[in-house]
Amino acid sequence: MSGLVGELKQRIGPDDPRWRDFGLNMPGSRSTPQVPENLTAVSYGPGQILATCDEAPRATRYRFYTQISLEQPEPVFAGHSPLPSLVITDLEPDQLYQVFVSAVNEGGESPLSEPVQATPSALAKAA
Repeated sequence: MSGLVGELKQRIGPDDPRWRDFGLNMPGSRSTPQVPENLTAVSYGPGQILATCDEAPRATRYRFYTQISLEQPEPVFAGHSPLPSLVITDLEPDQLYQVFVSAVNEGGESPLSEPVQATPSALAKAA
């Protein structure tokens, strides 16, 4: 990997977006934020989960992801927020979800947090 980085430093500038094509952060950009910690996720309403985490140093926004363990091989983008919390909507009621968060700034996106689990409630039944 260090050979690739060395070669790229000779061929493209530190602020060239092609660094990201190789899965690397641009060396001329700000440092990426740290992985958000203390993620929690709770049912918030019918088909909704409220996800909240601690603020990550250097983060300017947060990206939230969900995953249904056996149905989806990878986490799916669920939404973003300038705050370290988001109400994730349009979820399948009574389905167990894994929820992840990453922190983002001009330097790039942090790795995903450790997942937490939550199950959105079903619609309220009429009396």
